[in-house]
Amino acid sequence: MKLILIIFPLLFIASCTHGPNSLPAKSEISTQSQNSLNDSLFSRQYYFRTMNVIESFPLTNDISGCLIGVLERDLNTEHHDIKDSIIEAYRFDDMVYGKPRSRRHGTQVVSIIAAQKNDNFGIAGLAPECKVIAGLFGRPAVEGKSRKEYLQDYETIIEEKTIQLIKYLVDKGCKVINYSFKLGNMSSNMFDYAIENDVVVVLGAGNDNKEDIRYEKLDSVILVVGGIDQNNKRWEERYEILGEEKKGSNYGSYIDVVAPANNLFLCGEASNTSYTIRRKGTSFSAPMVTSLVALIRSVRPDLNAAQVTEIVKQGADDLGEKGWDKYAGYGKINFYKSLNLAIAWPEDNRDSHLLTDNRAGGGVRNK
Repeated sequence: MKLILIIFPLLFIASCTHGPNSLPAKSEISTQSQNSLNDSLFSRQYYFRTMNVIESFPLTNDISGCLIGVLERDLNTEHHDIKDSIIEAYRFDDMVYGKPRSRRHGTQVVSIIAAQKNDNFGIAGLAPECKVIAGLFGRPAVEGKSRKEYLQDYETIIEEKTIQLIKYLVDKGCKVINYSFKLGNMSSNMFDYAIENDVVVVLGAGNDNKEDIRYEKLDSVILVVGGIDQNNKRWEERYEILGEEKKGSNYGSYIDVVAPANNLFLCGEASNTSYTIRRKGTSFSAPMVTSLVALIRSVRPDLNAAQVTEIVKQGADDLGEKGWDKYAGYGKINFYKSLNLAIAWPEDNRDSHLLTDNRAGGGVRNK
């Protein structure tokens, strides 16, 4: 059994990696069809169909994409599918970077947003028209600390670095910031600078399969994203580590919308042309919503953050109980509907179109 577990990833990476001689020449890249994409692994990206992404292509032709900020531990900025979409990756001098494992999560998150589209190679991003600035907080140095001391200091240091990175991304002009990590014990106020400067913040709800009351303290303009499976049910599954346990999308009064969270085919960290299958978690649901927000802010740069988040909610496809519910929020995001709503949103008296918050509890989150 151990031999199988060691060999399988190596076989998979080989089968899903484009060799250096297989990169398409520019002359081979065809013009984009409005009904499909020619990326070689696009057929595995089922969520383009379930979120009505392909239908929305004509609505975003020739847009000047806005800047997207992504908060991550680290990422592979040289991966073939995302390197041209990343205009900057900011790292701290006093944090630790560079281990392949620490680059995995960030590489996968950014690939959902920004993988090059219609280039006869790899996967397609949901918003490659927009450029990414990555704020990378890394890991604190371990030297001179016991494990207990390291763990005690970890969240404090990461929160401090995240606050600095949020300011950096906002000041650089990012119009939406993706944060695909659970809050833990960090303050819900660390996003205040973004909110004060009309920047939309998108968070994954977490994968603990429970209600997490810490999210209820977030400002209501922040979009919290739950995860669903391919049957439009809340993502949930069993696994065994120490006895039988469950993992799945968190839920509660703070959920705004949901997006796919399982069986995702994404860029890998093993090499600059590697990909990985069956990725799961709300870490990957969040950048889908971030992509939609970025496209809305690109087609309608005059709309403010509150209006944009309401368009995302109003454009969602209702799931589960009629109207808002704690498992699916306002529903599964729909690119085509939301972008049409944004384009048609009136320039005068725009606030009159905002939704009345009808979530249970009368809107628990801060206003």
